[in-house]
Amino acid sequence: MLKDGSASSNPIVDIISEPKDKEKRPRCRYKKRKKNTTLIDCDQCSRKWLMFFSKWTYIGIIFILVALLGKQALVNKTVVQSIFLYNLLEIMLNLFSTIGIALLIGAIFDFSKNSNSFMKFISNILSEVVISKTFLQQLNNVDKRKALELILQPTGDQISQHTSINAYFQKRISESMSIFNTNFKTNLVLSLEARKNNGKVEIRGTLSNRIYKIENKYKPILTIFERSNSSLSNTRIITPDGVSYIDQNMISIKEEDEAGIKYKHFSFDIPEAYYKYPYLTIQKDVFEEGYDHWTNFHWTSLTPCDGIDFTLVCCNDLEIKEHVVFDRKDSYVVTKSADSKRISIISTSWLNAFTGFTMTIGEVVPN
Repeated sequence: MLKDGSASSNPIVDIISEPKDKEKRPRCRYKKRKKNTTLIDCDQCSRKWLMFFSKWTYIGIIFILVALLGKQALVNKTVVQSIFLYNLLEIMLNLFSTIGIALLIGAIFDFSKNSNSFMKFISNILSEVVISKTFLQQLNNVDKRKALELILQPTGDQISQHTSINAYFQKRISESMSIFNTNFKTNLVLSLEARKNNGKVEIRGTLSNRIYKIENKYKPILTIFERSNSSLSNTRIITPDGVSYIDQNMISIKEEDEAGIKYKHFSFDIPEAYYKYPYLTIQKDVFEEGYDHWTNFHWTSLTPCDGIDFTLVCCNDLEIKEHVVFDRKDSYVVTKSADSKRISIISTSWLNAFTGFTMTIGEVVPN
């Protein structure tokens, strides 16, 4: 098995039929009619506008009128002989005027907030603010997760069917949040050859892909084999300035037991001298030894990748027996030669991590 990747740390005219009594029905201009909608009676329009004239509207008008009439009376100072009483009345009239205006404005706002147009206007403003790019960019990871949890919630039917379905939604949210710290690769090319050597089926070839920086640095490069006698060699970094080989001593090798299978890990860090490049092309030679007359080859990508171009050619008396793609089949184009000596698997879609394919290679059975 071969696993490769970086280590993870959407003018109209209304025709109204005439009543039987031939009297024309009054038309309402309060609301424009749309196709397939009912006509709103003028009485309904009138009642809607009368909602504006609440008791507070009348009180406000009365206060303003009292203030105006009182000030008009105070113009003739002979009406009030006392200066103290004159100033007191002037203050009271100004207070009446202010209160009346405030009541009228309040009535206007109270009428507006209950109207459909006003609610739609406010809703549009809030929607633009909440989903705007600048607003979302200011959210930290904790707030982004909370926003996803509010949006991605199981329906009532799903919860009634299975109470722990919310755990699945939480898992998907965690996977989505990990995208910000997940490395990915493009231009993935895997060219392999299977042949017999010293009585064993061997697979050799070259793996090449392009990697990109995450948080202004490159993640360690990790390659995993299923068999302990596998190897990784001639690892090189290609930049616009040329090709550089990674010292074999810089590559750490360790074996780990995962689900009862011992895997061989090869990993190395990208030197900081390469951080100045926006991307790097990594090439490496891979080798995996099988058994005396057959072997299984597995490919799994440890990180998301933008497509893959895979080719395997069988030499000697070997052929491809079976192959299986463990991913969406419509994301791949699989071409196998008539003699089963060559197979190519190509995808131009974005592929998720831990997807790939497997195939069995064995000796040709004589007819």
